[in-house]
Amino acid sequence: MNSQKFSTEPICDQISDLIPAYALGAADAEERALVEANLARCPEAQAALAEYQALTENFLFSIPPATPPAHLAAKIEAALGASAAPEPQITARPGSSGWLAQLTSWLTPRGWNTSPVAALALLAVVVFGGVFTLFQFNRLNTQQMALLERIDAQAALIAQQGEIIQDQTSVLVMLSAGNAYRAQLPPAEGIDPEVMAAALYDPQGNQAFIYARNFPALDVDQTYQIWLIQGETRVSGGTFTVDYYGRGIHVLWNREMIGSFDAIGITAEPVGGSDSPTSPPVVRGQLTAGVPVYGQ
Repeated sequence: MNSQKFSTEPICDQISDLIPAYALGAADAEERALVEANLARCPEAQAALAEYQALTENFLFSIPPATPPAHLAAKIEAALGASAAPEPQITARPGSSGWLAQLTSWLTPRGWNTSPVAALALLAVVVFGGVFTLFQFNRLNTQQMALLERIDAQAALIAQQGEIIQDQTSVLVMLSAGNAYRAQLPPAEGIDPEVMAAALYDPQGNQAFIYARNFPALDVDQTYQIWLIQGETRVSGGTFTVDYYGRGIHVLWNREMIGSFDAIGITAEPVGGSDSPTSPPVVRGQLTAGVPVYGQ
């Protein structure tokens, strides 16, 4: 045993300093022996030990349940089950305060000198409370992010539905005006004859409604692109995709009147569209061959 371990201060003062570590089972063998040999003749130390034990029991039920490390449970059980029978007095030696007692003294204000339990409780509340608060914050943050993603998805869907409604309204307005024409867009040479498309348009307007049917499925990096054709000039009318059955619709807008173009064609292009056609047409039809929808 190190002869410098315990101080020459009154034995009960040394016992009081060791009570925090002893109550939690953190005292070493020599410190435990010193406490157990002299605790019976130190009333203040006995009261402090009882206060620590009561506070520990109450505190365990005031925080969210958690499974302590197995070695800590074993130490506490050993400390609580140890015999309190007096043993021969062990000579006090310098430095009797354990690490936990020193930590408690740092946290304890002068007004708390008679109750170091409060300092230990403060430390426990700060540590466990901080961990619990961080856990709750992370959980709430995750829920908030998921909610924001759902809101964004709903907003995008609403915007898409709004565009569809606007396009349908434009077609209805065009039809109600009595100036709508329809042009067939038959499949190009070498394309499945079941593939077809049609263009509904007002020659004096700047928009057209394109309907596609039985179009072949494309790779994920491709899309269909519409072209307004005038001689050798090709003006993009936008891109669209088709569903599982090869069906697709698109409303195109152009700065010039649709009637100023000769034909409409559709090609398969890279996603995002091209500045000019990069593949043969899937369908192509003459706008000049369009017929009035109402037979006027």
